[in-house]
This record gives sequence, C-alpha cells and structure tokens, in this order.
Amino acid sequence: MLRTPPISIELLADRPDLLPSVARLRWQEWGSEPGRQALQWWVDSTRGEAGRDALPIAFVAVNSNGRAVGAVSLAPADLPERSSLTPWVVGTIVQVDHRGAGVGGALLNRLHQWTAAAGFPRLWVATGGEAIDFYRHCGWRVAEVVDRDDGEQATVLTIEP
Repeated sequence: MLRTPPISIELLADRPDLLPSVARLRWQEWGSEPGRQALQWWVDSTRGEAGRDALPIAFVAVNSNGRAVGAVSLAPADLPERSSLTPWVVGTIVQVDHRGAGVGGALLNRLHQWTAAAGFPRLWVATGGEAIDFYRHCGWRVAEVVDRDDGEQATVLTIEP
C-alpha cells in the first residue's frame, strides 16, 4: 500500500505564490507540445485555471516545506469533439520524485470532494499513455477513445465523484 507523504491540498487561488511552480511543473512535462513551448504560456494557462468558487478551479499539493509537488484543475470544457460534457479534469501533474506516493490520488480525492459539493454528477478527463492507467487505478473507467479533429487520439475516462 502506498503511503501519502505529508502534504496538504490547497486551492491554488489561496496560494498564488505557488502559481509559477505549478506552471513550471506542467511546462517541464508538456512544454514540447506545439504552441505550448514557452513557459509564459503555462503561467498564463495555470493562472486562468485558478478560480475559487466556480469553474475553472485548481488545487495544489503542498509539501511540508511549502513547495508545490503537484496540481490538478477542473475546467468547463476540454475536448471540442465532446463539448456537451462537463466538467473536465485538466493539467494533472505530480513532480517526478513524488510519483507513486499517493499525491495524484490525494489531488483527485480533493477534486472529487469539491465537485460533489458543487453538484456535478460526473467528471471527465481526456488523456493518453501511462496516465490512462493512473486514472483507472483511481477508479475511473474508460468511456471511449476519440479520434480528434487534429488527427490525434484521446482516451476519455469518467467517474462519479
């Protein structure tokens, strides 16, 4: 059984000092994507997700030293091909040396709590690669594989919080 390290899960809106760190984590993971190579793109995108009471909203995992070690956001939309579905988990990231220790699961649990309290009956995520197994391990189920308009494929998973 994995043990969650001593972390707290906080609203990113309450920790604006951690916004650059979260953006950097995301940039390091996905910064090679076309149109998203600049760190500033990730700072702006992450800032746009840092709502407080409504979508979009973001949570950050903070270690005992006050540093961001992971984050997750919830947005009203993600896949244009599935615009009728909402809300979508986006930007889930855990610092490499904290993966496998329960940080991602703790972030999703906090997101599920918020979502249930907000009255959303279902969550969606579009992903690929190893992330599919992560979400399945956290109780999500594959809903479909979507052939995207850009020629890529995305696996769509869902869960009831």
